[in-house]
Parts: sequence; C-alpha cells; structure tokens
Amino acid sequence: MLTVSVVFASVLICSQAIDSLETANAQHLNELSCILFGGEFCNNRTIETTATSDNLAGKVKLPKMLLVDRTTKKRVPAHLPNKIHDFKNIFIKFSGLLVKCLLTLGNFFQSKHFIRSSREYGNVVRVEAYVEAQCGDSTRFTRRQLWPVYEKFAKTKRFDVSVIVFGKASCQPVADDYSCRCQHGQRECDLNQLMNCVQDFYNNDALKYLPVFACIQGKTDLDYAKDYCIATNPELPLETIIKCATGRRGRFLLALAGKKTAKLDPPLNNVPLLYLDGEKSIDAFYNLEEAVCNKMQPKPAECAK
Repeated sequence: MLTVSVVFASVLICSQAIDSLETANAQHLNELSCILFGGEFCNNRTIETTATSDNLAGKVKLPKMLLVDRTTKKRVPAHLPNKIHDFKNIFIKFSGLLVKCLLTLGNFFQSKHFIRSSREYGNVVRVEAYVEAQCGDSTRFTRRQLWPVYEKFAKTKRFDVSVIVFGKASCQPVADDYSCRCQHGQRECDLNQLMNCVQDFYNNDALKYLPVFACIQGKTDLDYAKDYCIATNPELPLETIIKCATGRRGRFLLALAGKKTAKLDPPLNNVPLLYLDGEKSIDAFYNLEEAVCNKMQPKPAECAK
C-alpha cells in the first residue's frame, strides 16, 4: 500500500512540476517526453522513425521522427531541438524538474516515516506527573518507574511525558518577583526551582531532563544536588543553571508550574499525582508500565519485554 501511495504521489508531484514550466517550451518538452518515455506521455500519438537527418548544425546524426495521431493518422514532424542551445535549455529544465521531484518526495518520505513510527502503528499515550523534590513517593516513582519506563518506550514515539514540579507549594507575586513556600521547607523550594530550571534548559525534552530529575529527587539540599547531578553532567552549564535556581528566573518557573497545578479539577490533594490521557490514574502510580501498555493499541513489542 505504501509503494502504491509513493508511486501515485510521484506522478502527481512530477505532473505538477511539468505544468509549471514555461509555455514557450511546452512543445519541446511534450514531444521529447513522448520520444523518451512513450506511453501516456504521447497523448494518443505514436512515433515513426525514418531516415536520419542532419541536426545540430550537421555535427550529430539524429533519426528523423514523426508523431502520428492514432485517430486521424496525420503525421507531424517531431519538433526536436536543432541547436545545442535548445538541448542545453531542455537539460536545465529537466534537471530542475528532477530536483523538484526529489526534494518533494524526500519531504513525503520523511512525513511517512513519522506517521509510520507513531500514529499509523498506534495511539500516543500521554502522562502528566505532578511531583515535588523531597516527597518520598515522588522520588521513588521518578527513579523506579517514570524515568525507566519512559526510557524504554521513547523509541516507539508513542509515550509523551510531562512533569510539573510544584506539588503542595504556593507562590505569591511580590513586585516583579515571587515569594514561594514549599511543603518541606525552603530546601525543597530550592530543589523544585532547580528541577524547573533544568526542564527549561532542555526545552521540556523529557528524554534529557528525566534522568536529571531522577538524580535530583530526594536530595537533601541544593549544594548536594548541584555536586552530584549538575556538575557531573557535561551538557548542563553549571553556573547558568545554579543562577537560575537561586534567582528570580527559578522562582518565576516554579510559580508557572504552580499555575498549571492550580488548574487541576479536582485540585491536587496528594503527591505524586498522575494523569493518563487526561484522566487521573491511581493504577499508573503502582504500575506505570502496565497502565501505559493497557492504553496502547496495538501494543508495541516493548510491552512484551
């Protein structure tokens, strides 16, 4: 089915490209296409070849060709180019056509690959996890389930994860800044801000920020997390990340996570809180992999491992 689609798309793409060529060269191109490719390019005509005739200023011998209308039997000399300049122009036209076709088909194949790797072979399961840095259950869930399961299913492109680090905290605007309080005290706020800064640095790429989250979760304070989770990661600019975590940017990101948490209905009453495809899920907390696999239709090979 894919092959048929590609061939059909090729015909459409190339036909559209041919139609876009200048009208002045239409006769050259149509007749040359008939001579070169025959079949449907001849538009109810056939080709007759007679004795050779001098062409290209006598430097090249070409067969004399007639285009014969199948209905009227009328014979018309093929309008072949008689100058090297004409051949050069046609070569340029067909080269441009070829490039157009290849570029468009390249985009087509890239699009098909995306579809095949995600939607065509199954649905995408989405998980939202609401956590906080010094919550024991959040730490265990992140380290033992969330990161390992996401890593396992990442290549399927059928598992989307979004982590909101805020928990049972609160943030209040103060001038152009925020003042935040966290369930386990200021040290947790520092770690929450650190996690939000890492997430922001990685542009919410879960494959990159989740292993760092798994490291930061449960650490006693910012210095400990900095030494073991940030300084040891060559991708993370230590000074930039710590400046974010201890400054206004970090408090802003934490407050932003708070606004997302505040939109939950019903409100958050326990941490971690998990949503699976938009629905609150207790099963996902106890066995995330099983809950995700139960949602995937059809199930990928990873579910059987």
